[in-house]
Amino acid sequence: MKRIFILENTEIWWHLALSTFLTNLLSKYLWWSDFSFNLICWGIENESEISDIKTNIHKIFSTQTWLYSIKDNILFSWRAFKILLRENKKQNIDILHCFYPNSSLLAGVLFKIFVNRKTRLIYDVRSPWIEMSFANKWISNKKTFIKHVMHLEERILIRFVNYFVFITEWTKDYYGEKYHILLKNNYSIIPSWVDVTKFNIKLSQHEKNKLEQKLWINKDDIIIWYIGNMSSMRELPKFIKDNLYGIVNFTWKFLFIGDGNDIGNIKDVIAKNNIQNKFILLDKMPQSEVINHIQLFDYGLCHLPDIFVFRNSFPLKILEYLAAGKKVLCSTIKTHLILKQNFENEIIIYQKYIKFNKLIKWTRQQNNKIIDYSWNNLVKQYNIIYSKL
Repeated sequence: MKRIFILENTEIWWHLALSTFLTNLLSKYLWWSDFSFNLICWGIENESEISDIKTNIHKIFSTQTWLYSIKDNILFSWRAFKILLRENKKQNIDILHCFYPNSSLLAGVLFKIFVNRKTRLIYDVRSPWIEMSFANKWISNKKTFIKHVMHLEERILIRFVNYFVFITEWTKDYYGEKYHILLKNNYSIIPSWVDVTKFNIKLSQHEKNKLEQKLWINKDDIIIWYIGNMSSMRELPKFIKDNLYGIVNFTWKFLFIGDGNDIGNIKDVIAKNNIQNKFILLDKMPQSEVINHIQLFDYGLCHLPDIFVFRNSFPLKILEYLAAGKKVLCSTIKTHLILKQNFENEIIIYQKYIKFNKLIKWTRQQNNKIIDYSWNNLVKQYNIIYSKL
């Protein structure tokens, strides 16, 4: 039986790209009898949300660190290395599956160099994460020296990687060109996928009415929903300003769920334009509650500006909306246009502003195409990777 450790400096059940992908991977599908899985992460926010993960994972180790700090990423690497050292003494570790950012890979490389050279390293890259860190202003753009150091570190660490997993073909090409690595038979392209059965639910009319009353939603309101990080790089205040005419003159409401460094500016724009009655702002919540709220909306919103870190990403958010049987309003960027080819009727592309006069209240739609993006397909690909390493 192969002993596998999965490493990522993220918190379990936090609704961000890192956590969502990792928790889906761990929750239901890592059940193969040939493998024994262990997890090293920064922590667990909600114990009640991970009962299915605990069933499938042999051990979960918490480093008590944080993602958005250089110091904490270094600390994560060191604490993860010590955990691996201790566990390897009990039984040899066969595979380290390291998810981005490279604080997990640093721990893996240290372990491979100084403890067990036979251990195979997988590096799972799901964004150009160094550029994303600066674009999101988690690290100041003025710290160009740190950026160069991070790229140098990435270049050195990936020389020890046995197998790569990339979220898109573009990400693979970016890494190959940026870091001068030969990618031939040592990589897979595995996009983000969605737990279809989890989002494909339907609330009873009583449950739906109760939620609508709680949020002061009228039955005739058209609800446009956004969930996720409200960072400044997503330009949500600009989106609101561009759409003021439609916001004021048509019967609808926005339901925003999440937090981020731009939430204050979003509230300011709403207040200055006296459109508080058109917005419902809720803080981040466990995914189990999010799924219930999804059933209230008519259109999902995936508004991303056309910048480097978004242009070639993979929009998991859109897949979740589609799995819930909803239509999705998407800004005009390359990745949205590519996905629309598979969901011609379900994805509505807008240029600068939404044509509110063409929006109607939708009942829930059955979406059979989304099955092609099910986690059942994804985990088979990971199974192949684990088996051949």
